[in-house]
Amino acid sequence: MASSVKLPPTANLGWATVTLNATGPFQHDDLDHTHRFQIQEFRRPEFELTATASEGPHFVGGHAELTAQARYYTGGGLPNAEVKWQVNYQTANFTPPNRGDFTFGKWIPWWESPAYDGGDWQEFNGRTDSSGAHRLRVELDALNPPQPVVVTAMTRVEDVNRQELSAATEFLVHPATLYVGLRSPRLFVQQGEPLVVETIASDLDGKLIPERELVLRAAFLEWTYEDGEWREKEAEAQSCTVKSANAPDLFINLPEVGAGGAVRGVIAPLLAEQPS
Repeated sequence: MASSVKLPPTANLGWATVTLNATGPFQHDDLDHTHRFQIQEFRRPEFELTATASEGPHFVGGHAELTAQARYYTGGGLPNAEVKWQVNYQTANFTPPNRGDFTFGKWIPWWESPAYDGGDWQEFNGRTDSSGAHRLRVELDALNPPQPVVVTAMTRVEDVNRQELSAATEFLVHPATLYVGLRSPRLFVQQGEPLVVETIASDLDGKLIPERELVLRAAFLEWTYEDGEWREKEAEAQSCTVKSANAPDLFINLPEVGAGGAVRGVIAPLLAEQPS
């Protein structure tokens, strides 16, 4: 069945309740149902709100400027209005253009779920200026280990009639001007076989940068039981230094792997080159 009920124009705003009762020869206490719904009043927005970030690229050690802009639809800015900011970051991945066949940053195998790694939300308050704008400077501190992060910023503005609007923006922060990419034709090898890994050094636009020193590291990963839980730890790590070129082949001799062991991957740090 379906039915409609017209609400009286004097109904209070907020939560309301409707109760349905089954009647007839099969009436039973279990045939009652209560449903809650909200009564709201539509108010046409009197102003619009936008949130933007300064033009990138953004790098660790620098800063970004966030701007909240509130404007009346009738023209002009919304001055002296309260502004509330919430800013957070979350680790991210970045792949330069046309380099999708290489892995950059931390490789997550298909059998594992990526873990959320972000900071707490930070709150900031202020007021719009005479043009209806408010600007917030965000310092971009370094993370350890170096990795790209996405900064998300949400802002809310309320006018004199207590009408509140919200807007959001986000931007990417790079840990360096160059990235190290890795590629291997095989994910698994037998004991005693060499592990072939190709390396490149790329800028943010995907251009290969030759003759840069890269430090690569391979490690055998094993499970150990510590403090009441299983943890994966590195053992028998090997390192080498190579020069970047146009995707050269690198042969790494694997450590002796015991029964049931495996080497899962190669770990390479981001190039520690900050923008000048």
